[in-house]
Amino acid sequence: MKSPVAISGGSADRTPPPPPVEFFVVLPDGSCIPSTPDACRIVMKQARSETRKQARLKRLEKAAELQCAMED
Repeated sequence: MKSPVAISGGSADRTPPPPPVEFFVVLPDGSCIPSTPDACRIVMKQARSETRKQARLKRLEKAAELQCAMED
């Protein structure tokens, strides 16, 4: 007959999850800040959003300049 530990899977299933991975990010001013993959993902998403916003504004400005030049 099997023991209850063998049936339930033993104590191997009760291990806690590993701690979150932490690393340091070097900022442009040379300072370092601790970060996690989740925090880094959020910051990178915000940076991409801001970059896209700036590129879109630049395209709109260029289009407005060209429109004004064509009307003259």
